[in-house]
Amino acid sequence: MIFVTSCASIFNGTKAKITVDNVEPISDPVVVSVDGVPYTDVYLPANVRVKRGYRPTTITATAEGYTEGQAVVKKKFNSVSVLNVFNPVAWGIDAATGAITKPGRKYYTLNMRPENY
Repeated sequence: MIFVTSCASIFNGTKAKITVDNVEPISDPVVVSVDGVPYTDVYLPANVRVKRGYRPTTITATAEGYTEGQAVVKKKFNSVSVLNVFNPVAWGIDAATGAITKPGRKYYTLNMRPENY
């Protein structure tokens, strides 16, 4: 039982990787913000890390000459945490770290358009 302690935290961590892309290709770098934290000089499609947890994550992208694009990452139950069924302490750790959730999808599409579209 000690080997499955906090399974979701150990196997998945407290962040998850997702891919964001735009409806139409953008050849210029964009600024991607994940819950308000900006990352500059990002080329789409891009892999970003989002916190696991109970609240949705907001991803916003901006680029010169384009309208702002946004995606909301909703969370769902992470089935790996079921391995903690016999260890309530591990279940509590996974619940406290948010590791019992994961993003609803792995791919999100932004809707950035040229400003003169």
